[in-house]
Amino acid sequence: MISTCRETAPHSSQRRRVLATHLKKKFTNVEWWARVLAKLEQFLKVALKAWYTDKENSVESKECTSVRITGSVGGVTLYKTGLTPTSTSGFSLYTSLLASPHGCRESAREFSMELVHLLLDMWTEANPTSSAGEALERGAVALMYSILKVLLLVINWLKRENSANVQWFEDTFGKSLASHFASRFPFSLDCIGAARAVKRSPFEREISPTTLNLSVCEVLATQLRVVPSSQCSVMLQYFRSLLGHEGHVRPGDVKTVLKVSQLLLPHVSAKDRLSLVESVWNIYNCNETLYKADTYLILEFFYQLLLDSRRAVEPLSPVLSDFLRSLPEQALAMMIEEEPDWRVLPFLCKVAVLQVFQFAESFKKCSLHYVDLLETLTEDSHQRTIIGLLCRTADLDEEHMRRLFGVIPNLSDENTLYLLQLLLARCADCKEDPAYLASYYSFLLSVTTGMSSMNAMALERAWSDESSWPTLKELLPELSTAQIVPQDFASVANHVPVVEVALVSLGMFPAQGDLEWIVAPFLDQFFKTYRVVSCTAVVSLLKIVCHKVPSLHTKFGSLFLSMAASILCVAVHVGNSEEEKRSREVVLAALKEYLQLCSCTPAILNMLVQAMQLPLSLACLRLLAGSMHILLQQGLLDVHEKAVALDSLSTIKGQEDVQYQRWYCNIVYDFVRQVPKSADS
Repeated sequence: MISTCRETAPHSSQRRRVLATHLKKKFTNVEWWARVLAKLEQFLKVALKAWYTDKENSVESKECTSVRITGSVGGVTLYKTGLTPTSTSGFSLYTSLLASPHGCRESAREFSMELVHLLLDMWTEANPTSSAGEALERGAVALMYSILKVLLLVINWLKRENSANVQWFEDTFGKSLASHFASRFPFSLDCIGAARAVKRSPFEREISPTTLNLSVCEVLATQLRVVPSSQCSVMLQYFRSLLGHEGHVRPGDVKTVLKVSQLLLPHVSAKDRLSLVESVWNIYNCNETLYKADTYLILEFFYQLLLDSRRAVEPLSPVLSDFLRSLPEQALAMMIEEEPDWRVLPFLCKVAVLQVFQFAESFKKCSLHYVDLLETLTEDSHQRTIIGLLCRTADLDEEHMRRLFGVIPNLSDENTLYLLQLLLARCADCKEDPAYLASYYSFLLSVTTGMSSMNAMALERAWSDESSWPTLKELLPELSTAQIVPQDFASVANHVPVVEVALVSLGMFPAQGDLEWIVAPFLDQFFKTYRVVSCTAVVSLLKIVCHKVPSLHTKFGSLFLSMAASILCVAVHVGNSEEEKRSREVVLAALKEYLQLCSCTPAILNMLVQAMQLPLSLACLRLLAGSMHILLQQGLLDVHEKAVALDSLSTIKGQEDVQYQRWYCNIVYDFVRQVPKSADS
């Protein structure tokens, strides 16, 4: 469509392509070529995307069902099996594209050999003069831009095909490209002719001088090994003007600017390298004119510079240091916007892994704001990323722990457990820091019990509701001063992993006596502060006392006994859903361990017997009898205690026709079977 074949010499088998003349009068040759190249550009984009999928796309494709069409896998042909397009000498480019059974990938060099010469000829036709002040027609500008875009796609094709093609292309075309593009570069605003007042074709594009210049730079930057140093200097000078205070970069041009800068850096002097990086830094600071995608591209640009500096074992430049110091606050600002760019979170993790001093120090200064950010996040993955950053980078003090505890209700169970596991791993390195240990274990005990002022208020509101748990409201005040609200009973089993992490962490404490010194004040404050407690808190405290600090039972024995008796009655009272059954097993296991370790079964039984002598309702008597029955089923009662329990059950059989209740008969029957007559008498 844009060329014909001619022999290079008479009777020669070698043929060279020359530009064809478009005979229709509707378009000029330049306009016609621009339209054809625009179509070719789109075709190459689609072809490269189909032939060279990214790793992510290839992984996804493995998970999908493979589709086989016309005998080929992984591609779609535009004709039925056995039929091929008609081939003519005028369409040999199209023929070469379809010649290979693998999408003509093997003919990349052949295709570029034919096409690049044509592109250079078209460039000459579009830009025939070397006069710097002469204006270019809009059609010529569109053609030149299409030539540059197609060249970049061809270079990309060759690079993906084989890395050796890069040097081949430079050796074959590098100098020709440099000589063709050098004549009027850089193009200025007055070089572009005025637009014609005609209806535009969809293939005509508005091309600014900056966009055209950047495209020239992008092509030449891929050929720097053969581009003359004088031309590199011209490119650098143009970049200084564009990126400096005198110039201006449109948001849409930032991607090209960064790509060219990345290619130029290895080939320029240290002074010019610093100047380029400073220019990009200036663009980054003017973020009010940038797209979000552009901001992230600049972040990746500086990250690559950071990696290069570490590989070369070079000290960080002042610009890189400034970038790292500003990154935590800049990232925080990007995440609190109305439409946050969450790609910055994994980017922060990449930088944090490098353990660069400037970044770490800056992150520590604003780490409290990252803790507060957890309260507003809804995605588990985002929460998890920030938790990892905080635990691996920040210096966590008492204020950090206090705020972390405040955001625990907003975290999922998995992320709460993840936070505790990271803090546990960190605790091993902080055994010599008493201030950190004190704040950490206070935080750990608070999370383990799950009690807070807000949680206590919610429990008090639930307990004050007259329609909820009337039987427990009648019975529990007779057993304990701290009322256990069964609102969270079904979630007790889900809280077990948190308790297990707490027990492991408590076991790492340097000295057992010092651990008691921390836990005892916590319990003292806990019992003074909360008059209503959750089932989760009671089970957690019982496990902590059993496993790590059994001596605390001496000081807080009466409180623990009353809570144990109360939660035993709650376990009898709750329903029979699957979650409640699982939680009941956890509660009974914790109670059994506590009663056996602290030898508290006689005291618990005595509390139940005394309560049974009070003028209580039939429902309360049923809970007390059921609690005694559980002690029997768990094997916690000796012969004498079984007899005491049976005697207490006998004293209530005349109250409200208790002896005729099925539950009463079943419980008494089980006791009678296990109590010898001598003990009963």
